[in-house]
Amino acid sequence: MKHWTALLLVVLTALGARAQDEPAPPKTAPIKAAEAFPEPASVPVPPGPFDLQTCFEMAVLRSETLGMREEDIRVAQARYWQAVGAILPKIHFLMSESYRNNAGGGGGSGVVDTSGSGDTQFFGGGGGRKDSFSSRINVKQPIFSGFREFNAGQAAGADARARTHDRRRANQLLYLDVADVFYQTLMYEGDLKILANVQKTLEDRIAELEKRVKLGKSRTGELLMAQSDLAGSQVIVEQTKGLLGASRELMAFLTGVPAGALKLENKHSFPAAEALEAYLRGTGERSDVLAAIETERSARKQLSAVKGEHWPTISAEGNYYLKQSPDRGQEWNIFLTFDLPIFEGGIIEARVSAPKALGRQSQLSLDQLRRTAVKDVRTAYNNFIASAAQVLRLKEATRISEENFRVQAEDYKLGIVT
Repeated sequence: MKHWTALLLVVLTALGARAQDEPAPPKTAPIKAAEAFPEPASVPVPPGPFDLQTCFEMAVLRSETLGMREEDIRVAQARYWQAVGAILPKIHFLMSESYRNNAGGGGGSGVVDTSGSGDTQFFGGGGGRKDSFSSRINVKQPIFSGFREFNAGQAAGADARARTHDRRRANQLLYLDVADVFYQTLMYEGDLKILANVQKTLEDRIAELEKRVKLGKSRTGELLMAQSDLAGSQVIVEQTKGLLGASRELMAFLTGVPAGALKLENKHSFPAAEALEAYLRGTGERSDVLAAIETERSARKQLSAVKGEHWPTISAEGNYYLKQSPDRGQEWNIFLTFDLPIFEGGIIEARVSAPKALGRQSQLSLDQLRRTAVKDVRTAYNNFIASAAQVLRLKEATRISEENFRVQAEDYKLGIVT
């Protein structure tokens, strides 16, 4: 015991001296804001004007969300190969050497199994050998484990497929976001053109009314009303410019193109609508629904893998000895192990409860998502039909309003109306 205490004091003294000899770590300079939050990588900007597809392609190159979905896929694939690797044999090269004091103390001899794998060491009393050495190749192969690894591999594969569908859904949602901002920007640009025409018309009307007021053909109230309309339209113009600026900044955030360099052009014609049933049939193949299906399948396989802990485990292990000292004439050995859990205090059942609840939760989420997908399709279809009908009515209203304006302008010039 005194020898071990002295050895421990020597080791602690050596470690303390080494810590004193080591130089102190250099002081680091404070991190600047530009280093802590670097600018995102620039995206090559093609010459404008940009259509919807070009904006979407630039957004894909810039999106951090899609990048995170890609990493989720890699993580799921790594888990899959980990599950597959559990079924394959394990091969190791092992070397072991042991030292012991005189354990004999008298006559006789004994055998000690130091590894549980047949690597025995002999010792004898008095002048017997006190050390041993062995080098061997160890092979372990699981034979049966209640299909735990098999089900775990299928669960990991389903999870990897779910992450792939999640990535596709994120791609679809990004396209939807880009399309919303794209057409919103075009709408505000169109509103500004219409408001410019309204202002031009009101300015012409004010100029005409000023002449008529001087001639006594119109009242001053009509002039003030026209000027009030012009001021109101100018307020709407400024509001629309603010909304347009916000839309351009959002598009710049998505695509990486500076807001001042964004010139958008719509190259898509007005789409035709198919029957509602055609869209409803496609809800089952929507990426988020497919991802939920794979997630529910993964939950079921995980439950089966945990239930496999009730089954026995059978494995084989073998050693091939390359060198032994002292030589005992043993070249190889093989062990077969059978392990059947009989009672573990309810630990296995407790581990089964969590995957079982997650499986029910995944099934409920899938049912809800299927109903949500049908609702989304019906809502989008109704909105599209209503918008298409509104476009036709607006075109008819525009034609009638233009004709009404033309007739009133002629009557106004002839003095028929005031």
